[in-house]
Amino acid sequence: MQLREKINEVRQAKRVPIERIVRTGISKNKYYRFISGESSISIGELQKLIEVLTVSLSELIADSDERDRLIFNEFGDYLDLTAMAYKQRAKENARRYMQTNLTVYYIIAMVYELGAAHKNDEDVKEYVDELYDQLKRQRFFTILGLQIYRILVP
Repeated sequence: MQLREKINEVRQAKRVPIERIVRTGISKNKYYRFISGESSISIGELQKLIEVLTVSLSELIADSDERDRLIFNEFGDYLDLTAMAYKQRAKENARRYMQTNLTVYYIIAMVYELGAAHKNDEDVKEYVDELYDQLKRQRFFTILGLQIYRILVP
């Protein structure tokens, strides 16, 4: 089952009106275009849907064909970046976090800060501990955490 199908199935099963989704900043048109497969949504918009539907990411994508593509869209070139590129992406995601207050952007910024520290041969223990603590607080820790650690640990 596709992620978009699962989201719509959960919304209908929980009888969440489209107006509640619209209040998160996702337009009705954008939602229906996503559900029909005509467009995609960002990871930030996905987090908004998860919060509105009161479901975990792992529940939504446990059997999804899109699981790896979703996570690796952000981190696909992670291992090939320079320290400066890590810092730039960390800064961009920190800015997104400040604008939206979506924890996922904070976590992504931390991952890039960790990459920069590692490239600069700095001690990364503090970054790893903070990242672990943040992931542990998230309902989607198992999927996102495993994917992130799969990237970082080799």
